[in-house]
Amino acid sequence: MTNSTHTNSDQRLTEAATLEREDLVVRLARFRSKSLTPEQYQSMHEEMSAAVIAAAPTTTETAVAWMTVLSSFLRDSAPSSGGTLWDHLTDVKLASWQGAWLRDGQPAHTLRTRRAILERIIRVHRGGPVMVAKVDARKVRPAPLANDDLTSILEACVAESTSALRGFAAYICANVKVGSHGHRFTVVAGELWLTRSNGECCVVVGFDDTLFNLAGQVLLPDDWDALCRTAFNLRTYLNTTIAIQTFRMLALNDTRRSLGEIITLFGFNEDALSAIAEYLPPIVLSGDAHYRALFRDGVTLVDGVECTASLSATPSPRRSLKGRREETPVPRRISRAETRRLAQKIAAEKSASVMPSEVSIYLDSYLPDEADATWSVIEVDVRAMLHQGGFRSIETARKYAVALTTFLRWRSGQHLATGCPAALTYANIDGFFALGTSHLGQRSKADYRSRLRTLASRVNASADAPPIPTTGYNAVRQGYSTAEEAIIRRAALNQRRPIVRRRLCLAVGLGAGGGVAPYELRLIHRRDICVCSDGILISIPGNNARTIVIRRDYEELVLVGIEGLSDDDLVLDVGFRGPNPVAAIIAAAELYGNVPKIDQRRLRTTWISWLLLQPIPLQLALQAAGLSSARTFSDMAKHLPACTDVRPLRDGGVA
Repeated sequence: MTNSTHTNSDQRLTEAATLEREDLVVRLARFRSKSLTPEQYQSMHEEMSAAVIAAAPTTTETAVAWMTVLSSFLRDSAPSSGGTLWDHLTDVKLASWQGAWLRDGQPAHTLRTRRAILERIIRVHRGGPVMVAKVDARKVRPAPLANDDLTSILEACVAESTSALRGFAAYICANVKVGSHGHRFTVVAGELWLTRSNGECCVVVGFDDTLFNLAGQVLLPDDWDALCRTAFNLRTYLNTTIAIQTFRMLALNDTRRSLGEIITLFGFNEDALSAIAEYLPPIVLSGDAHYRALFRDGVTLVDGVECTASLSATPSPRRSLKGRREETPVPRRISRAETRRLAQKIAAEKSASVMPSEVSIYLDSYLPDEADATWSVIEVDVRAMLHQGGFRSIETARKYAVALTTFLRWRSGQHLATGCPAALTYANIDGFFALGTSHLGQRSKADYRSRLRTLASRVNASADAPPIPTTGYNAVRQGYSTAEEAIIRRAALNQRRPIVRRRLCLAVGLGAGGGVAPYELRLIHRRDICVCSDGILISIPGNNARTIVIRRDYEELVLVGIEGLSDDDLVLDVGFRGPNPVAAIIAAAELYGNVPKIDQRRLRTTWISWLLLQPIPLQLALQAAGLSSARTFSDMAKHLPACTDVRPLRDGGVA
């Protein structure tokens, strides 16, 4: 009886789904959109209905809404004479349509909804899943494809179609923008390159041996779709962001070039490096003899030939017109008083900045959802405050307008003043946060409070709303040149007093030879330093625990620094607190003549600059430097030696 009941229930559900699908087909067949011309309707309506039905809308009303969105997109992107749906519903035209939408000042939240509908229709047409897990790309970047997935997709592309293989090489291995075509594959100097239609060249990273058969072929418009279908057949979801992340992973693990050259070659900034660093697997330096030797001696690629000669970590000191050497400029530290003055100046400049015309027009025509009698009372105050806000985009102005309208509407209901400066003070905003936001969620309450306080700092010049302090980012200090490194090493070894010599040699040896940070010097014991045939290995304790290898040029200094110490001794027995334990050591040293000013942070960045010139993966560089963010790498890239060989810009390599 039970099995019969289940069978009947499943049969009824199947029949209901069939009837609902038949109703959906009939309803979409009757659909007429005023957005489409008769020619567009005649040539594309059947494909539109089939595409919407395949995307599995939950109700008939939802399907009609999707048809309306699709019709409005085709009205803006397809010619009035009509054509084939899939010639116009592409990623490239979708991006162009989005840009036109934003330039026209249309609401961004409406754009997100419509784009999600169109992306779902395109994804299903390519064979992808109906539903995918969405994340906020501004906060979380998706993980790149795993190596096993990459290998499987590559094997499937080789077996199924040359079109998918071209898409794999271009969009995953060369970071070509989706929708681009006309690029030609060439093999130069044993590497596969892609010559763009504008004459620029880019290297294809990874899997070169398999992709060499593409030499001479041209990238076609359908290659991206072919690649996506091949990935979907393997149950692997692929979109443009995942393709970019995968390319970053391949590029930053390509050890044919130095890390600094890769960052410069592909234009990786801090966001790009940080977005991929969290997904790279850890590398154990102490268990890899190749990388231990690399960290000890370094490898530089000069005209394609490996050499172990000492290289300049940073550009050499400049020469003045009179021939005297000039010191490398070092950014000075900014005092707190100067920081406050700078913050006040920036706040004043922001409040006095000219608002873009489109934002001003939007504020003049702004109306809230409830344009009632209360709005007529507070309208003048709302517009006056918003026009002083210094907004640069319509979306930002809209968010502040909603928060301010809600705030002044509440004050008007409490029979309180709604004008500035009486209303827009920190105390009144905190009162609104405590008593007038019960109908909002916790996140919305925090957003409203933050926006109102920011607006008060810009609009209200009294002490009731002080300017919000804004401090700039102090970039990392430039490292020492090769000549300056040699002078510092010689000065440390030539100290007359034994205790000063030992301490200064250790500070310089650990800083420029292993990138040890100033605060980490207080944590290292003698037992953490291992002197073996592979060099000197140091296990740094603390929050950024890691193992490093001292550069060969600085091994003598470290050996001098640890001479006579027992295992339980701290290597720097400094008995004072402070962020920089080397300050007293440097102050006690005898430094004369042309010895540059010794700074532990510059010693560390000297080592980081040297590290960026080595052919190592990004993850290993981050681990060795004890960094959680790649911002230091992107800041140091501009201080690396400039590449003088410009031939690859024309030919894609050296034949």
